[in-house]
Amino acid sequence: MLPFPVINKTNIILPRKIKKIQASTDGAFVLFESGNLYAFGFNYLQQFGSGTTSGATYKNWTLVHSNVTDVYTGVDSVIIKLADGSWQYAGNTKTSGTSNSDTAVGNWTTLPGMQYFTNNGLTIKEIQVGGTNIGVLCTNDTLYQMGYNVPGVFGTGSSTNSTTFVVSRTNVDRFSFGHLSALCTDKGTGQLYKAGWNNNSQLGAPNTTTSFPTWTSVGVAPIGVFTGRYTTSYITSSGLLYSTGLKQYGAITGGTGNNDTSVVSSYTQLSSGIPAGALVNNTNFYHTKSWMTYFRTGQGIYVAGRNDNGQLSVGNQNAITTYTALTLPSGVLESQVEDIHFNSYLSLILKNDGISLYVAGNSNYFPQYTGIQSTYVKLDLPE
Repeated sequence: MLPFPVINKTNIILPRKIKKIQASTDGAFVLFESGNLYAFGFNYLQQFGSGTTSGATYKNWTLVHSNVTDVYTGVDSVIIKLADGSWQYAGNTKTSGTSNSDTAVGNWTTLPGMQYFTNNGLTIKEIQVGGTNIGVLCTNDTLYQMGYNVPGVFGTGSSTNSTTFVVSRTNVDRFSFGHLSALCTDKGTGQLYKAGWNNNSQLGAPNTTTSFPTWTSVGVAPIGVFTGRYTTSYITSSGLLYSTGLKQYGAITGGTGNNDTSVVSSYTQLSSGIPAGALVNNTNFYHTKSWMTYFRTGQGIYVAGRNDNGQLSVGNQNAITTYTALTLPSGVLESQVEDIHFNSYLSLILKNDGISLYVAGNSNYFPQYTGIQSTYVKLDLPE
């Protein structure tokens, strides 16, 4: 991550404080340059780790670990890398491949499978945590997975869980994980492939086909890909957006709102609200753990989906069913947004100064404010 120091009015350079932000479906995590990891939100399955109460709401900044160098969140699990090179996780036991039930591991617990890469001299390029599976793409263009695999999200033809990493697919350029569904593109051909859960037609087929246990071609070579909780989308080279999956909360446009449980059962052009041509240069692979989609276009960040807590910063509505430009914090340009994350209760924006952190949504789940904050407000930092 590139540093962007801030010069204040007295020409004193202010160092970055925040290294990284992340969000699970219910919790928010902020990693500071000091190595301290803080969390706030709903602690489902004790994803905040040792000494916290499973199922409790933590409104205030809560220090959940120290000596942390990296953090990644899934739907209800969190994995962290420590300064000594070891890895730990908290949250759903399925993530470690040791369980088929949604139970809390209880404390920060060693995740020995992550040592596979060090032991084999592999360099990690990207890590994602999906529903309860972990994916690692290495510089050898191989995608590895471990964890819960009952829907066949590994794409190997097996539905067996694994406590160690297995080769999921070779010659991978990019990948994106939803809730136990996955997309990736082939490095040579650019072709899009899908694997895993299709219970809500999120992989572009009628949900009578409940899963794709082997990597299956979608038949397109997209320039961008998005996976949500139960949706997937891709962008063509001409900038057209195609989506499939569950319409609930307006997570893909074309739905009627929170209670619309119908599905789009094949990839369909659904881009209402996004300016024509705005996605032509979008080569990003996005993923969220909740019921919303968003795209950075260079002409604005466009969002759709769950907004019952005002977390999409476009008014306190039940759902945004047409892509709408996100109202950024006052004085912040799209080019200054270093990272953005959404969950069921809030959204977080980190400005590229590494100091300015903004939040919108239900303040029962974040510090400092009261009520629904349907426009972004700035958080005071704990250190």
